[in-house]
Amino acid sequence: MRILLVEDNVSIGGALQHRLRRKGFAVDWAIDGASAMRVLRTTPYALVLLDLGLQGSGALTLLTGLRHRNDPTPVLVITPRDAVPDHAAGLDRGRTIISSSRSR
Repeated sequence: MRILLVEDNVSIGGALQHRLRRKGFAVDWAIDGASAMRVLRTTPYALVLLDLGLQGSGALTLLTGLRHRNDPTPVLVITPRDAVPDHAAGLDRGRTIISSSRSR
């Protein structure tokens, strides 16, 4: 399975890419939304693993762009954010949100 990881934190992105590859996944890594959108135009992915906290053009812009062009690629949004508006914004533009917060 080919996965596109969109993560701007080098430590987190490197660790996720390494672990996913050890589990047998083919993983490409984009560090921002614009790079991810360029790659998604030319390469088919089974899944996009997307950090909601991207700097710059942002994750929500990427999600909106994907859905606007009717790209059916599943997107799994990961976030350390607990705020309900953040989750709602992601759901409005994409598919699923999983919070990595353990403060519940």
